[in-house]
Amino acid sequence: GLTRLCEQLLELGRLDSPVLRSRFVRFDPAKAFQTACEDFAPVARSRGIALNCNLEPGVPIDGVPELVAEVAANLLDNAIRHAPEEGEVSLTWRRRDGDTAEMSIEDNGPGVPSAIRETAFEPFGHCGQTSSTHGSGLGLAIVAAIARLHGARPAISDRPKGGARVRLEWPVGKV
Repeated sequence: GLTRLCEQLLELGRLDSPVLRSRFVRFDPAKAFQTACEDFAPVARSRGIALNCNLEPGVPIDGVPELVAEVAANLLDNAIRHAPEEGEVSLTWRRRDGDTAEMSIEDNGPGVPSAIRETAFEPFGHCGQTSSTHGSGLGLAIVAAIARLHGARPAISDRPKGGARVRLEWPVGKV
């Protein structure tokens, strides 16, 4: 409700704080992503949604672990809400090349109309869309703010077999 909305707005404000950069540590997010998958498994199961997590371990990034975990939680929550009953959602984490890791979350729901992809990561950016699923309109804005803080770039595209794919490219932690 309103309390959650206020919490999200406050969080969005804090994500611009340079103080957060001082909390960066090098870590492997695969474990946090695995935990997020386990946390959302019961919700997915209750709707008959197959939740697949393909996580490559040993791909370190620099950042705030709780915030990176929140990206996974927000995107999984969105994907599960938009996937149809008996649908499928997947989270993938892998090294793309030496300097880049990729996180992608896919669902086989209705997808994201190209008209709103540009604004989807802005606060309330997709509020105009008619949908039976309710969110505050801040989840993707929080994802984008956390991504920016970590030097990652989010993008929405179509999943090849129908549905939506949200991809984030993260700079791999330098040893």
